[in-house]
Amino acid sequence: FLEHTTKIIRHDMHSGINTYIPRGIKGLIKKLPKKVIEEYNLQSSIQLLQEGIEYTQKVYEGVYAFTNLVKSDGVLEIEPCELSNALKSFIGDKAYKDQVLIEDFPLVIEINRVLFCTAIDNLIKGGLQFNDNDEKWVRIYLQGENLCVEDNGRGLSKQDFITYCKPYIRDKTANENYQGLELNIAVAIIEDHKFGITPEMKKDGGTIFRINLDRTKHF
Repeated sequence: FLEHTTKIIRHDMHSGINTYIPRGIKGLIKKLPKKVIEEYNLQSSIQLLQEGIEYTQKVYEGVYAFTNLVKSDGVLEIEPCELSNALKSFIGDKAYKDQVLIEDFPLVIEINRVLFCTAIDNLIKGGLQFNDNDEKWVRIYLQGENLCVEDNGRGLSKQDFITYCKPYIRDKTANENYQGLELNIAVAIIEDHKFGITPEMKKDGGTIFRINLDRTKHF
């Protein structure tokens, strides 16, 4: 079933998302006279189409990377990546981008850019969602060989971390619309990269996730 779904996503959706729709939008913009766009106030609609297809292409890129692992001979495709810039680019179009501070650090590391950034994004969303402060924030920085994802949320103990790393596990007393998958997926991606991840609950509230990027120390 997974292999069949993979084929549909990778083949049938690819042309529409990456070829037909982008060409249609480009042709439409090229042929529409400027005065017609202004007369009917089409600027915002065109912008929505452009931003919508760009977002869909990014989502497809992530789905493609995930489904690539479903194949019987699937392997994690990695390449050298400037991590700080990759994270900034990935988070740059998110609605919560202003709540995330990604520090500059000169680190080039071999990763699957889409999947690894998805994992960090899942940690970010958790830090912002499970957060009762008026001013919510997440800070990402490098500390030695650790990539740190720090938030000012409710905090996550090591025991809670072990529990919530399991799929579909969530606090049933909470009101958040959380399906119990984001942390599970984030940890799975990080471990597939042969990195380690440990949480630290801060005394003043919040969590620091430390992702050890030294592959020689894990697995």
